[in-house]
Amino acid sequence: MTKIFGSTVNETIDAFQPMHLGSKGNERASKRRIAFGRIIVSILLIIAGTIFVLGTKNSELGAAIFGAVMGYWLK
Repeated sequence: MTKIFGSTVNETIDAFQPMHLGSKGNERASKRRIAFGRIIVSILLIIAGTIFVLGTKNSELGAAIFGAVMGYWLK
């Protein structure tokens, strides 16, 4: 089976799966913190890219930011 999404998406989805009995809570909490950090940074970069595309003459930088965020999540 071919993987459509990369490891970043899979790790983020796994971080928000319900905990099972016997699983380590601290490990799950650190995975969730990492996932929240990824999401927040990605949202901030998308907002910055949108500002560059719509608000300034430097739309190439905004397009590069969008491409970087897409590449990060699909790697």
